[in-house]
Amino acid sequence: GAPVTRLFGDDRYATAAAVSRATFPSADTVYVATGADFPDGLAGAPVAAHEGAPLLLSRADRLPAATATELARLDPERVVLLGGEGVLGPAVAEALAAFADVERVAGADRVATAVAVAERLPPPEEAFVATGWAYADALSASAVAGARRAPVLLTSPTTASPATVAAIERAAPRRLHIVGGDRAVSGEVEAALRDLLEP
Repeated sequence: GAPVTRLFGDDRYATAAAVSRATFPSADTVYVATGADFPDGLAGAPVAAHEGAPLLLSRADRLPAATATELARLDPERVVLLGGEGVLGPAVAEALAAFADVERVAGADRVATAVAVAERLPPPEEAFVATGWAYADALSASAVAGARRAPVLLTSPTTASPATVAAIERAAPRRLHIVGGDRAVSGEVEAALRDLLEP
């Protein structure tokens, strides 16, 4: 059979660093998301993939040692923080500034942050939409979205989130993929999103 390689560290931060170390000899740009919650990292994964950049994780109030060590090895010119100061605080931004120029991409909430991140992609042919209140569906979509240079956008399960609706209207993708059953994204939300693609 094919050889099996295990990439891991002592915790999620060290595991993300191990994945980066095994994949990237160096990187001009590095994305950093909170390791405490899922939306920003999952929305950022396709964009990082598009830019050929690793995605590392941080605590809200301090940069983990494993992340700092990997940043020193990668020697980037730019670090992109995903999310506002509530998820990656000023101390993290200050610590990252020792490694590279720091740029923050954030919105007022997880939905708006996913939109802000998605706007870093070229105009997409398609987009993936998943609930922003549970991780599994967005996680399932993120690798495929990255391979297709498509954004992962988030919505409330019961109401088409206005920031996502506006992003779809601006980007005008030809196809939308709604990920998950109707408990995750209701039929009403699906109908509202479907209407956005109607001529």
